[in-house]
Amino acid sequence: MSRLKHIYNYFYQENLMSEKGLTTINLKKINRSKVYQYIYKTHQTSKMQIVQDLQMGLSTVSQNLNLLEKEGLIDRNGYFDSTGGRKAQAIQIVSDFRISIGIGILKNMFHITAIDLYGNAFYTETIALPYSNTEEYYRQLTDKVRKFIAENHYPNEKILGISIATQGITSPDNSTVIYGNIMNNTGMKLEDFSRHLPYPCHLEHDSKSAAFLELWNHPELDSAVVFLLNRNLGGAIITNHQIHQGSSMHSGTLEHMCVNPDGPLCYCGNHGCLETYCSATGVVRTTLAMLEASTGATELRNIPEEEITSYAVYKAAMAGDTLAQEVFRQTGRRIGKACAEIATFLSPEAFIFFGGLAQAGELLMKPMKEAYDKNVLSLYKNKAKFLTSGLEGATAAILGASAIGWNI
Repeated sequence: MSRLKHIYNYFYQENLMSEKGLTTINLKKINRSKVYQYIYKTHQTSKMQIVQDLQMGLSTVSQNLNLLEKEGLIDRNGYFDSTGGRKAQAIQIVSDFRISIGIGILKNMFHITAIDLYGNAFYTETIALPYSNTEEYYRQLTDKVRKFIAENHYPNEKILGISIATQGITSPDNSTVIYGNIMNNTGMKLEDFSRHLPYPCHLEHDSKSAAFLELWNHPELDSAVVFLLNRNLGGAIITNHQIHQGSSMHSGTLEHMCVNPDGPLCYCGNHGCLETYCSATGVVRTTLAMLEASTGATELRNIPEEEITSYAVYKAAMAGDTLAQEVFRQTGRRIGKACAEIATFLSPEAFIFFGGLAQAGELLMKPMKEAYDKNVLSLYKNKAKFLTSGLEGATAAILGASAIGWNI
């Protein structure tokens, strides 16, 4: 369901059709909903533009605008440039009439943000709090969430809901993390949060939250495969403009595609998963292996082994270091080959990349696209787009979590 439809349903959730057909009251509600929808989609409009485009009478539009303004859903602020007559008054929705809160939980901190009806983040805070599956942790976190809400002066009735994004696969009903090896958060429950918060709450995998952000920002997107290229790898699948869940609600774990049965041990217990090569941790592993196997000159030898990070490798690559550049080439090729395999059974419109590694740009994307073109079935060549988000993976996940608030 689209973001806009969620908004309409929230404000106009009454059943507009009676068993015997339209009533006068319901017709008025339909007209009011149409006017609000139009204003929302156009962002800013005038009374006469609404009359013209919706083909409603001037008095009907005026009455509905007055009602919407009285309810606090719209405001009239400013004027359009004159085209010869009186200046038309500008009308727009009140974008923070309702807000949604998103929480992104990481090992040593959590992020919290508030978004408005258009998905704009207008307050964000990062709070240090090491994760532990204890009552004290959940009490501290929810205390800080309530403080965030109070300090920003959000009355309870303004908040649609709170969505929590975490690293871990959730149960089919999204009530429990059932596989959380990265953060050791297996057993985390939605109830751990909701019992302390007087709002509807939702728990979601961080990759799927990021995918939801894509649906929020790109309503025209019908199918895509989403990669989160962070410290750890994550993925999600979009089909028919929805997050594909699979029969057990666990689909999209692209990080555990096997790319080398004899490869490094993954935290899942298998060997050679995409995670072991193409996450930020995998980039470091590849770098260390190449340093050990070669004797060539590289700036990376000047960095103590325990201090080598994917960002250090990126900086060296950008400075022209050939070994560092080869690390990104190998990483990109592996992702590109994985995308080629995925294309044979999903044929998505796009592959979308979030996260810190995605910020490497052409260092990663060029070899990725080359490997994709080399390995994909000819039927699928030049069909899928390769897109990168300007957002860090954690930011995408938390904004996506906030957007999920509309689904609660």
